[in-house]
Amino acid sequence: MKEVDDWKVLKKKVPVGSGVSCQVQEHRPFGFFISIPNVPFKGLVKIIHVKDNGNVTSEDYPAIGTTIKAVILGFQDESRQIHLSTQQSQLNQSS
Repeated sequence: MKEVDDWKVLKKKVPVGSGVSCQVQEHRPFGFFISIPNVPFKGLVKIIHVKDNGNVTSEDYPAIGTTIKAVILGFQDESRQIHLSTQQSQLNQSS
């Protein structure tokens, strides 16, 4: 029950559109996973949300361990996963 409560609190504390500082944890062909300090849930930046223009490959991903800025795009309740973007256009609009 605690995880459900933590998830609800997180969604209120950092709503969609919020800018966050996070650390790159793992690369995958479809994107990369991040961790947000003091948040017990994984975040994912899908490959389509890495940059605004052009084709993106895994070589465009920030290095593992790098601290980056990202914007919360949404929450996947079933898997308790945070979806984020590192696109400059999204970062410019974040709160």
